[in-house]
Amino acid sequence: MALTEGERRIAEKNPRVAEASFQKVLTKYPDQARAWYGIGLVALLDHDAARAKQVFGRLTAGEHAATQDPMVLAWSHVYLARIFDDEGNLEVAKMEYQSVLSVERRAGAGKTGGAKSLAAFGGDKPIARP
Repeated sequence: MALTEGERRIAEKNPRVAEASFQKVLTKYPDQARAWYGIGLVALLDHDAARAKQVFGRLTAGEHAATQDPMVLAWSHVYLARIFDDEGNLEVAKMEYQSVLSVERRAGAGKTGGAKSLAAFGGDKPIARP
């Protein structure tokens, strides 16, 4: 399956092949959240913050939000927070981290480290980077 192939290529840090796999999925299923998430990860690997913000923003708000996939939704907020933090837009970053906590509470999950990141964000400690 192209989605699994794309995820494997992301893990191998091969963004070109990963992107082609995700695009193949999106051709058939234009709203497939995990494929869009993969495209966002490709943008991160390419150091394309503008594209990553666009893709992760699509997954976190509006009609295409990944509301049916809490993992994708939460991690999209995490990556947006990190991008905004890197850009020095601390208030927006903090709101994104708070959104992670909201998703985790609704989903009963705690896998993204939203609470830890938000706590570090409020203090003097740097936020952990992947």
